[in-house]
Parts: sequence; C-alpha cells; structure tokens
Amino acid sequence: MKVANIQEKIREKIPEGLVMARHSERGHFYEYTPTRSVYPSVTTKTSILGSDHLKMWAVNEGLSYLERVWHDITLENRSEIFRAAQLAHVSTFEDAGDIGTKIHNLIEEYLNEWIDTGVQPDDIRRFVAVPDIRLIALARSAELFFNDYKATPVVAEMKVASPKHKYGGTMDALMMIDNKLVLCDWKSSNTVKGKDTYAMQISAYAQALYELSGIRPKELYIVRISKEKACYEVVKVTSRAKTFKAFLNTTKVYDWLHDGEQKIYPLNTKTRIKI
Repeated sequence: MKVANIQEKIREKIPEGLVMARHSERGHFYEYTPTRSVYPSVTTKTSILGSDHLKMWAVNEGLSYLERVWHDITLENRSEIFRAAQLAHVSTFEDAGDIGTKIHNLIEEYLNEWIDTGVQPDDIRRFVAVPDIRLIALARSAELFFNDYKATPVVAEMKVASPKHKYGGTMDALMMIDNKLVLCDWKSSNTVKGKDTYAMQISAYAQALYELSGIRPKELYIVRISKEKACYEVVKVTSRAKTFKAFLNTTKVYDWLHDGEQKIYPLNTKTRIKI
C-alpha cells in the first residue's frame, strides 16, 4: 500500500479529535471521544513495573551528592543535607524528561513539514528553537536514522486508544522503510538494554492502531537517539503476540490496584499488655 493510501485510511478511521489527551496531576490519560471513556496511558499502566536500574541510579545520585558536601555536614544541618541527598535524583530525572519532550516535539515538527510538503527538510537543526547541545545531538541522531534507513514518514505523534483493552497513548511515528510499514518509537535514554517495557509500550500502540483502523505495521522499531553525538541504535520487537500479552497482564495488575475496592481489612488487632 502506498503512503498516500495509508494516510487517507488513517484520516478516515482515526480523524482528528477521535482520541484526546486528558492529562492531570494524577498522570497521563486519554479520552476515546465517541464513548467519552477516559483511559490511563500505556506508560502509566507499565509504570507499575519497578526498574532496578532506576533505583540504583537514584541511589548513586544521592551518594554523589553526599560525596560533594561531606565536609560541610554539621549536627545542625545534617537532616537538611540528608533530605537533599534523598531528592538529588529528582532534578536530573525531571531534566531528562524535559529534554525527552522537547526532542519529541522537534521530530514531530520536522516530520509534519516533510509530510505536508512531500520534501524532506534540508537540515533538522533549523527546528531547534533553544540552543542546547543535547537537543542538537538528538536531532542530528534522528536525521541520521531517517537518511540511513531511507525512511518516508506516514504520520507523526498520533493519539490512539484501545476501547477493548481500555488504554490510550501517542504513537511517535509511522514510516515506510524498505516498502514496509514500520512503527517507530523514539527513546532518548542512555540505553535500551534491559528496558523490556519499551517493547510492551510499542506493541500496545500497534494494537491500538490496528483496533481503530485495521492497519497493522510490519515491524516495530525502538530507536534510541544520542544526547552526546550523532548516532542511534535500532532494536525491534521479536514477538509481538507474546509482548502484547505481557502488556495485557500488566494492565490487569494496574486495573486491580486502581479499581477503588478495598483489598485488605483489619480482622483483629491485639496489644500485649505488660503486667
């Protein structure tokens, strides 16, 4: 199927406003407007899975902070400094999330211009609004991937939902690569190794796309782009069926944890009284 035909089918089956973001302080949610149903996002549902690597990173951030201020600790300020050490990872984590949002927005602008004009923009760096060496490296890494894979964009940053399985999300990009329809998910993390939830997430997006439109990508690519230099890493999901099944099992746990029902109740409380 040609790119234009796929785009026309998407416009017909997934028109603008079919799925709307409904994010709040409670997390990321999406509304499927025909039924006004609001579902948790894919990443919200997978967030219940703990990450040992993130825990160790947070501990190391705290220890690094303590090492820098060790000689300044006194009896008067020790509680304040220890509290600061506990929170040392937060600002770094928030900054990483901010740069991740910026590069997603940049790639979306770049691909949408490409789609609208039918011509690949000559230099992705002109979409960098704020001078940030990390953002420039990420942008050039993405452009290098597009050029190396001779990719043609079909749609960028499209909201989808699964009324059947009750979740929503935003797909990063559908692209034609070697005459195959490929769903791509951009990651700006330092590694994709050991992050199998990435595979669960993209398989969920692919399923939601198929559920709404009947379009099924041939391949699912997770593309890690670098914040340090123009380079990228591509991995693909090996078993879509098994991966999506694992995602569904995760959503069952999430739904059970958040169904509002009481899971335990006090049966008996006994206090031993000393005589």
